[in-house]
Amino acid sequence: MVSDSAAPIRDPQSRVIGVVVVFRDISEKQRIEEQLQNAAKLESLGLLAGGIAHDFNNLLAGIFGTSSWHAGTWTTTGRPHAVSTRRSR
Repeated sequence: MVSDSAAPIRDPQSRVIGVVVVFRDISEKQRIEEQLQNAAKLESLGLLAGGIAHDFNNLLAGIFGTSSWHAGTWTTTGRPHAVSTRRSR
């Protein structure tokens, strides 16, 4: 990719007596900008995935905690143990 720019050359009476034209190869600059954009997209995707994993882990902790509590309150026959809500003295 090429970028161009031009500027007039003027004499002391401000008459245009020529033009300076500059052409620049901006391929490398454009490639680097695309790489930076891709890196930013990947970073955003990583943050999103980390947030989802964190939320999913929180859900699993609640499920496993509840199932562990239930496992302790049921007998091997499938009937619940008698769970007392009274405090011992």
